Amino acid sequence: MKAGMLPALRHIVVATDLTDTSCNAVAYAAALAARLSVHLTVAHAIELRVLPGEEHGFEEVLSESEASVREQLDRQATELRERGVTVSVALDRGWPLGPTVVGIAERAGADLLVVGTHGRAGLARLVLGSVAERLVRLSSCPVLVVRSRA
Repeated sequence: MKAGMLPALRHIVVATDLTDTSCNAVAYAAALAARLSVHLTVAHAIELRVLPGEEHGFEEVLSESEASVREQLDRQATELRERGVTVSVALDRGWPLGPTVVGIAERAGADLLVVGTHGRAGLARLVLGSVAERLVRLSSCPVLVVRSRA
């Protein structure tokens, strides 16, 4: 590839945690996918924790209802399809969330990963961490970070 030339995009994956911040990222990714006529995958990772259990030693605990998340993702995908976007949904469980989302993107063959950020700084970022930063460090494809409008 010649210097200055961008590779063709065929597949965009957008990570969502179903908050307003990630909805901004989904809207941005959907507009980009529609403009470039490429496939969009809306991806969500459910936090999976393994905790000591009573009988069998350990038990898996999900941070949210998988059925509820699937319903929200399907509703979002339907809305995007109505706007002419070719879209699919990917849902996975795991911890930490960064590598789980990167795994979704890799399995989908993503050429671009889009993620939203709250834009926290200082102590808040230190305490809460940054999934967006982890995705930038771990992803094998380019990552587009969409800042919150707030």
